[in-house]
Amino acid sequence: MSVKSDTQVKYLGLIFDSNLNWKPYLHELSKKSSRGIGALSKIIYYGNRNILHQLYYSIIYPSLTYGLSIWGNTYSATLKPLITLQKRAIRTITFSKPDEHSEPLFKELEILKLTDLVTLHNALLMYHYHYNLLPSSFENFFSTVASVHSYNTRLASKSTYYINTIKTNYGKFNIRFAAVKVWNNLDENIKHLPLKTFKNKVKSNILQSYNS
Repeated sequence: MSVKSDTQVKYLGLIFDSNLNWKPYLHELSKKSSRGIGALSKIIYYGNRNILHQLYYSIIYPSLTYGLSIWGNTYSATLKPLITLQKRAIRTITFSKPDEHSEPLFKELEILKLTDLVTLHNALLMYHYHYNLLPSSFENFFSTVASVHSYNTRLASKSTYYINTIKTNYGKFNIRFAAVKVWNNLDENIKHLPLKTFKNKVKSNILQSYNS
């Protein structure tokens, strides 16, 4: 652990500040992602789309997804610089114009937009929790509806987790709210699939919602 300033601490590669708004960390992540896009731009004249696609997953994707369930549940405005950079990367991979609509390109490449990556990672976190695949420190981190309500409800018989009443944006960004909301909105049949199939199905459902 290293202290960045009186209000910032860097731990396991993430920068935490006293307000937990993630702006210092996202600023550093944006610079790193920009360098990755610069590398793609240099290779564009020597490689084809498949090579650029692979490089995206090698030099940009890992940074975008590291700790995503922690810092990704925040204001869209906070994520906007990264969202813009990801779109730029997608246009670079597809040799598209700077102003070309990006959503069809995401669908064509089968790459999720950053905000949808947050959704996917929240779903995966809940899957791992539901099937006891997380470290013991996460025990009782979430509560099922059945464990909160002793009486029979329509949701208690399903793989549904309890969500506290939230009145602030900070509460909505809390992983206990954001991840549970994603999980509860999933089709019940999807929740019982093997992990790899579950991940692919959630991703596929999101991609299907994109415009072609």
